[in-house]
Amino acid sequence: MKSNIRTWNKFATLFNVSLVLASSLAIFFAIYNLNISTDILVHSKNICTMIENGLVRPNFLYYALVYLFSGMSAELNTLYLVSIILLSFMVTFKYIASKTIIYKLFDFKKTITNKQKWLYLLTLFLVLFLHPIITPLDFSDQKYYLGKAAINIWHNSTTIFTMPFVILLFFYSYLYLKYTKIKHLIYVFVLCVLNVLAKPSFMFAFIPVFSVLVLYKHKFSKETLYAYLALFFAGIIIIAQYYYIYNYNKSNVLFTSNDTMSVIIAPFKVLKLFTQHIFVDFLTSIAFPLFLYLFYLKTIKKKLLINYSWLLLIFAYIIAILFAEGVGRLGHGNFTWQLIMCNYLLFLVSTFYFITTIKFKKIKKQDFFLSIIWLAHLASGILYVIRLIDLKTYC
Repeated sequence: MKSNIRTWNKFATLFNVSLVLASSLAIFFAIYNLNISTDILVHSKNICTMIENGLVRPNFLYYALVYLFSGMSAELNTLYLVSIILLSFMVTFKYIASKTIIYKLFDFKKTITNKQKWLYLLTLFLVLFLHPIITPLDFSDQKYYLGKAAINIWHNSTTIFTMPFVILLFFYSYLYLKYTKIKHLIYVFVLCVLNVLAKPSFMFAFIPVFSVLVLYKHKFSKETLYAYLALFFAGIIIIAQYYYIYNYNKSNVLFTSNDTMSVIIAPFKVLKLFTQHIFVDFLTSIAFPLFLYLFYLKTIKKKLLINYSWLLLIFAYIIAILFAEGVGRLGHGNFTWQLIMCNYLLFLVSTFYFITTIKFKKIKKQDFFLSIIWLAHLASGILYVIRLIDLKTYC
């Protein structure tokens, strides 16, 4: 009997992983075949530029893997095709990482039936398509993504590539906050380095939030000191990257030679480039977790996991609001990527907190309302993917 259950569980997992991979391949190959303009092609061109000029980007991990898997090709189409395949697998790893941490955080292995397992695996799959709720304002502005805190994206290769590392860093840092085991901190350090070398955006929110929570949980102790040392070394790498990008002249070859390479404080300036409805777009981006928090305030305010994910998103918003690059690169929005990473984490843990909460109680009107809001996020995500392919724009 136990053998049959294990076989069934393996089949369920394999089926859903295959579904994720097939869906990702379908979307990315549609982008490839329809010549949809995205950062995936831009980053493939960056690799060609690096090869021609003998240069390496400071966040080199994605570019290096594409180059290696292409057989060290310098041909653009080969690099682009390899990028599409690699990113499909990274979305699949994102799903696997999400499943791994959710099952451990909510102790699902011991508590769920086969039917529930299928429900949870399917829900994890659908979480990959959640999107800020699309409103009539978006129809009139024709902007379904820009100006919002997206939950998932399909157009920026380095963000997609980094997400499994983001999810695992969130998980092990949470475990360290809760249990203070050195093995968890070692994972935190390794994942910090991987995040920085892939795309350091998440670290802009993670370092300050994790620093404060470690100090709050463990005061001035050796556990706090060890955590700060790990963050210090990660910070050193980020500072080195900053110097390379903004002070080392040759690095401009990797971007645009006429770009102004600088970081400025410009409150709301980037967001105002993308949307005239900043507050509305903020609310539609976080509608489900926001209402969940309000409806379950008495219990949820005590949950470190949920509050940790909220703090990450709040600090990610602060970074996006305050900071920008110089005039030539202002519209690139490179201080907004952490919003996507943090919002995915918030939706992931909020979704499964909601599921586990309603499982053990009588469903109320507020739960139906929350379900409708969640489905609105899902419908918006499906609509966004359809629009991406149909109109050939990710905006």
